[in-house]
Amino acid sequence: MTINIQKIQINHASSIKILLDQLGYKVTLFIIEKQLKVLLDSSNDIIYGAVCKERLVGLMHITKMHRLTSPSFAEIVTLVVHERERKKGIGKALIEKGVLWAKEQSVELIRVRCNMKRNAAHQFYANLGFELIKEQKVFQTSSSDFLLS
Repeated sequence: MTINIQKIQINHASSIKILLDQLGYKVTLFIIEKQLKVLLDSSNDIIYGAVCKERLVGLMHITKMHRLTSPSFAEIVTLVVHERERKKGIGKALIEKGVLWAKEQSVELIRVRCNMKRNAAHQFYANLGFELIKEQKVFQTSSSDFLLS
């Protein structure tokens, strides 16, 4: 099986929706297309797709992050491989491409956040040499619901 890693284009939106649905993300095609337009124009973000026989079988979104409290780093914010294509090296190939992009951005540190319930993903990242450094909880609110005093 030959896999081609390439930059995602807006016409991949419906295939991206299928992949995100498999991870449990209930995002509409409209939102995916809207976000793709923003991300494809961003110099701090890149989205790679794994294509086999003209079919999108995986994707990875990686972004360059800047914080006051640490040197800049690259963060893998989405990595998904089609459920029928897992354990074939596609995820690793996407990450390798992302690491090369990070190096081009003069970034050494690569991070990934992973849901606590995704045990297979935890093992996958550990096998690639990622080290668990922190567990955390995520809180959010809507700006329109936030109580301003």
